[in-house]
Amino acid sequence: MKLLTIILFLSAFNLSSNTDSTKKLRKFLFLPIVFKSPETGLSGGISAGYNFKTTNKEDTLTRSSIIQGVTLFTKRGQNVQALDVAIYFPLEKNILYLQSSHAYYPDKFWGLGPKTADKWQERYIFEQFYFFPHYKYQFKKHFFIGVLYEFQKVFNISYKKYGIFDTTFFPGKSEYKTSGAGGQL
Repeated sequence: MKLLTIILFLSAFNLSSNTDSTKKLRKFLFLPIVFKSPETGLSGGISAGYNFKTTNKEDTLTRSSIIQGVTLFTKRGQNVQALDVAIYFPLEKNILYLQSSHAYYPDKFWGLGPKTADKWQERYIFEQFYFFPHYKYQFKKHFFIGVLYEFQKVFNISYKKYGIFDTTFFPGKSEYKTSGAGGQL
């Protein structure tokens, strides 16, 4: 109950500053998160956002930038932290996006295919890290070029030895990393 009280207090805590010299708007927003699902049970956390302009009031072509963070904890021991960023530089000539997250996720496995049963249910655990920045530069009006990079790592996978998870073959049940870079138009 204490945690819920703290989260509700923080949700009402909204800070903004508006300086006369630059007329930039900066705003913090905190929101509580409470939900229930079959996979997680009762879950809660907090979402925080920071909105700001990288330019002054006269630049009406540039959108507000935002940095958002989320932290979730579940009754079943799962937790997820995520960061989502969109920064729009003056006149939106340059744009930077970033998605990043970490998850610790105990879950259940019943096997593969249509012939599974609740009695076969096994617990397994994994952690995942994800990182995806992408940058865009406005080369011509309505035409952007950019670069991106994506990295994912699944690790600390644990499960019952000689159980269904261990004895069933499927891609992705061992630790792995994926990584790639590219361009975008």
